[in-house]
Amino acid sequence: MQDVSYLDNWFIPSKIEPERPNIKIVDRPRLIEELTDALSNKLILVIAPAGFGKSSLVSQWREKLVSEGVACPWFSLDENDFEGRQFLSYITLALANAGLDMEEMVVGAKNGFSDTSERVVIRRLITEIEMADMRCVLILDDYHRVCSPQIDALIKQLIKETPRSFSILINSRTVPDIDCATLIASGLAVELGTDNLRLTKDEAIEAIDSNLSETDFSSLYDKTEGWPVAVQLAKLGSGNLRDFSAGKLGNSNNFIASYLTEQVVDALDDEEKNFLLYTSTLERFNESLVNHVLENDNAWMTMEKLSALTAFIIPMDKEGSWYRYHHLFGEYLYESLRKSAPAVISGLCLRASEWHLQNGQPIEATSYAARVKEYGRCADIITGLGGWKIILTQGIGFMRKLLRFIPETELQNFPRVAIARTYLYSKDGELQQARFLFDATSWQNRSCSDTEWLQDHLLVGQLLGIYQDIIPNENELAALMEQTTTELHDIDSLSLGTLKCTEINSLFANGRLKNIETILESAFMLMRQGGSVLGLNYCYVHACVAALFKCDFENADVQTKMALELAENNFGADSGLKYLVSTLKFAITVWSGRADKNDLKVFMTSLADLEEHDGWAEIYMTGLDAGYHLAAANSEWATAYAMIERYESVAAIRELTRLKQFCLVLKCEVEFKVNHMHNARYIANKLKEMPTEYPWPKNWQSHVLSVIKLSSLQMESDDVTEEKLLAIAQKTDLINANFHHVRLITELCNFYLRQDKREKIRTTLTQLVELCADYDFFWPFQFNPPLKSALYSMRDTLNLPEGGKGLVFVDKFLSGQFENHGADQLNILSLRERQVLTHLAHGMSNKAIAIQLDLTDNTVKFHLKNIYTKLSVSRRGEAVFEAKRMGLL
Repeated sequence: MQDVSYLDNWFIPSKIEPERPNIKIVDRPRLIEELTDALSNKLILVIAPAGFGKSSLVSQWREKLVSEGVACPWFSLDENDFEGRQFLSYITLALANAGLDMEEMVVGAKNGFSDTSERVVIRRLITEIEMADMRCVLILDDYHRVCSPQIDALIKQLIKETPRSFSILINSRTVPDIDCATLIASGLAVELGTDNLRLTKDEAIEAIDSNLSETDFSSLYDKTEGWPVAVQLAKLGSGNLRDFSAGKLGNSNNFIASYLTEQVVDALDDEEKNFLLYTSTLERFNESLVNHVLENDNAWMTMEKLSALTAFIIPMDKEGSWYRYHHLFGEYLYESLRKSAPAVISGLCLRASEWHLQNGQPIEATSYAARVKEYGRCADIITGLGGWKIILTQGIGFMRKLLRFIPETELQNFPRVAIARTYLYSKDGELQQARFLFDATSWQNRSCSDTEWLQDHLLVGQLLGIYQDIIPNENELAALMEQTTTELHDIDSLSLGTLKCTEINSLFANGRLKNIETILESAFMLMRQGGSVLGLNYCYVHACVAALFKCDFENADVQTKMALELAENNFGADSGLKYLVSTLKFAITVWSGRADKNDLKVFMTSLADLEEHDGWAEIYMTGLDAGYHLAAANSEWATAYAMIERYESVAAIRELTRLKQFCLVLKCEVEFKVNHMHNARYIANKLKEMPTEYPWPKNWQSHVLSVIKLSSLQMESDDVTEEKLLAIAQKTDLINANFHHVRLITELCNFYLRQDKREKIRTTLTQLVELCADYDFFWPFQFNPPLKSALYSMRDTLNLPEGGKGLVFVDKFLSGQFENHGADQLNILSLRERQVLTHLAHGMSNKAIAIQLDLTDNTVKFHLKNIYTKLSVSRRGEAVFEAKRMGLL
């Protein structure tokens, strides 16, 4: 499966390219010099009303800097860039376009950083800028169009935390709300304003380039007061500004409107006028779009008649296929259309929406429909793309961009869109809003029999239940599957795959682990058929958890590597999905005995990222279980307590009852270890009230752990402790919960050691060794001195066959061989990196490797960069040599 990106659906390449005006630009060396002198500042402000040539000036300066080797990324903003992740995506792609090495962030940027928090993205962005170690000026054009406190805050952070070699130039009609006065006063910023940007007489003469007499020119200059756009208009009108009084310049918009009406538009024929007025509804346009919107296959021919207006029609790409109107001109035209023929605007925008949808640009299609408040059209676009399933096929960011065009007050009119919004709320962790909207929509549409609505309602309801930890029991799950079979016909692969994943979550929660592999196989197949990389990633996550529960650490490691690789290749190095998978990788490292205190520190640091992203109870409990026991093994009880508090906060915010119970079990032991006996006994009494009957309750993992902890802390009678350990060990064995079963048998050994029941110790220790040998599981002995001592003393009395894997396991442990991590050297590279390395060793080029592995060229470069870093080399030949030396080839 190839790398997935919805870049073409939202990204406009021309926005990270400087504009290319069709007119001669006046050289302004004095301003170029002022800007160059300002390079030592972190912020350069170019602030003036429309028509002062701000963009032209900045373009000239940029060309000079680029010729001197300065990186000058360009980003032209508009009203759609108010959301932080989209803004940072454009910034990242602009930096890469300017030559900075942003390769590890580009994948995430192309997906709009949909699965990564702003905090993580900007932190990584600042790091990459620091590592670039080069002079860079980020140019933000038309900043006034955003008006977003969210973007202002990001700019302030970039100014504050980036190195001195990185400057930001903001070109705007208004002063941005980023404490400019303070920055200027502190010497970190400089501003070029209206007075700076006015044309001098010499510049005006050069701009007009005509044979005006000195008297006429002086009169013209006095009337325009050096206002660049007025001077340019004078040139277009052959200096015919004599009829305008200087007083008209008191209101620049009135002046422009008057001039454009009398000198430009009125001089055109009706066909040309209508072309300009009707196309003013378009943010950008090309031949195909114009012909479609104007319903005339030859409409573009009119464009060729407007060569006299090249000052107002700006090319947006190198090929000259996309254009836009100068902002002043476009605003004037649209206002004229709104006054003269408002009824045609809706039809023009809807045809523009139709064209963009047909050409694979649904976000712009939705934008045009929303502009004329055709929210039904917006809803049709969203549901036509799959509704809530857009998140699984195109990503969270793509869904956000589509849904922002439909006001919350309109959602009640479009139930399938409301369901999609519910799922987005769930993914963002806003579970109360999700539940409120879901319940309200369900009630309003309780009599609806539409099949697509019923499918959406059923599936998103199940997904919301997972995020809120509202899990159906075995009977409810069976009824749900029967309902799907009998009532929902022609259900698509993606929906069915999603339903299989919700079934897997329910089986985990209910302790029904025997059939999970079969259901997982089906889920993998359906997600592939449905074309969902995100869904496939979740399948790998479920497969990893299933392997962990069965103590199959090798398989769990394979599944985790596949999930990490898929997440990095398709969602970026800092995606929330990667943090989720990294939690499982950490758990594998802990339970396979390879984790140390440094791993614990890294895990604690990563908790902030995990808390901000997508997650559910099984993932949180798996991470907490491993992290807590690693801290406990090293007697770091303060760290253990802090960890529990972090997860308790997650449980409270996300209303995860099972996680809350799991935290309570672990807190009992911490309180005991730090000698808070009153608190420990209080919690222990609550744990003793847990039912242990079969079938199990949904918090069965907490039940298992509570029995273990109450036993190890000796907070129940010996008879009750032994009875519970034996009973629950029997249940875990019955459901193939091998991981939990081994831990119960381990505690049973500890219990008999405390009782000094020699025969029971020998029998149980034999059982434990056989289990651990089957799974190559050393943890039960690694941090357990009494058990290790018993293994030493009873090695020859254990009921283990000579030469069998049980004794081999014992000898390997007692000799310390399990601590030899030499095998880690073989695992230094991911599966995909090893594949790339193998093809590299055969002399294949990057392009050939990409074709062979069904990857993009950039992804191959990304893997090679990782390989070089991990092997501490810088060339292809060195990588092959080092890999052979290490036994990787």
